[in-house]
Amino acid sequence: MVQVSVSASVAIADGPVLPVGTELDPESYTFTSVALAEAAAAGHQQEVSLLPTAGAAVLLAVRARTQSGKRAAVTFTPATDAPTPLPIDGELLVWGAGAVASVLPGGLGSLTVSNGGSEPVRVDILACLGGS
Repeated sequence: MVQVSVSASVAIADGPVLPVGTELDPESYTFTSVALAEAAAAGHQQEVSLLPTAGAAVLLAVRARTQSGKRAAVTFTPATDAPTPLPIDGELLVWGAGAVASVLPGGLGSLTVSNGGSEPVRVDILACLGGS
């Protein structure tokens, strides 16, 4: 097992700050980076295999950026019989088996990552399987 620390905070100017975080001990993890061309070009989407089909994903972290460093809008589409696309605007952080399953009900076994924007993007993906 590996240990994963998650920490973030939401701060309102002159208002409350809500720190959130957790420690996870997943069975395994996968980290991958995908380079995608702009939407009109070949290579604007790529199939990615993240986790085996057995077991529950307990964490999904995504960061999508253009070459100039701006947030990029991408879409994840699970390879299932009835895929529900998940639009991601720059970042996504979800932990807990139930929460990850709700966000991507098709699982993290295999999915297609697509760029709908006018600039090439890089998408970094971290997924963790099972554990506590």
